[in-house]
Amino acid sequence: MCRRDPLCQKPPDDVYDLDDTVFDLANVAFNLADTVSDLVDTVFDLANVIFDFKNALLDLTNAVLDLTDAGFDFTDTVSTSHTLFPTLQTPVSFSQEYTSSTVQDRRRHSVIEN
Repeated sequence: MCRRDPLCQKPPDDVYDLDDTVFDLANVAFNLADTVSDLVDTVFDLANVIFDFKNALLDLTNAVLDLTDAGFDFTDTVSTSHTLFPTLQTPVSFSQEYTSSTVQDRRRHSVIEN
């Protein structure tokens, strides 16, 4: 009875080949999806590296700007110091006996100090 019934008969080999082909295509699709997922992860990691690099450059720029501001502040302080501390601009003069370079003057200088 089963020999004449088409639903009971053994499927031809082409059907098994088709099953294998569908299974292989499913594996290829899964591997492709996995590869795309890895690629997306790599792009995301690269974006994070670029973002971190940008932040490092901003930090470096801020440090340079802070250093420049400190230099300008120092320059302003030095340029206005004569108004804040007028004694710093007063020339210092010594008498001749303290600035002479001869041996006698040096002796006289040492005698005066003692």
